[in-house]
Amino acid sequence: MGEGVAHGGLLISLWTSIMVRTIGWMLLELPTGALFWLLEKAHLRTEPIDIYQTTGAMYPAMIAVMLPFAVLPILAAILGLDREQLNAATVFGAGPVLTFGAVVLPAIRQAMISAGVLVFVMSLGFYVTPLLLGGPSNMTVSGIINGQLNNANRADVGAAMSLLLVGGTVAIYLVADRLFKVSERWG
Repeated sequence: MGEGVAHGGLLISLWTSIMVRTIGWMLLELPTGALFWLLEKAHLRTEPIDIYQTTGAMYPAMIAVMLPFAVLPILAAILGLDREQLNAATVFGAGPVLTFGAVVLPAIRQAMISAGVLVFVMSLGFYVTPLLLGGPSNMTVSGIINGQLNNANRADVGAAMSLLLVGGTVAIYLVADRLFKVSERWG
């Protein structure tokens, strides 16, 4: 039953809008938000927390948003493991560490690489969460492009940066596909 709950939690996370998840993180990290409330009730803090719109606020939320995109391909590979190989390793005396290193890791390595490439490529264009939680001093590439287009009135620079971002993303994908055959994994 626990396995189904974990799968459901990951899928619910994917089905929930990135904006909704980001606002949830905002409510958690605001100076007098949920995290402060919890610490105050535990008598661990009396002053507001100053993490909102910092790097420390941005990265945990970005990881939480991107984590399902990494976990699901790896989970699919783990669920597709040949149980007979695991049984054979146990029968021949392999312990958990050796079984993991000799059977599990080689079977899921491709899924791990594919998940890493997927998350990296998706993170290059990540905009909403870093903008709202990182603030103006912690901009990602997408935020900088937006600043060029909207604030600096430099559509030419923003367009050039956008093309570089797309070109870089395609180049990274092609290199990853050439080295690790990620397109075979993604279908």
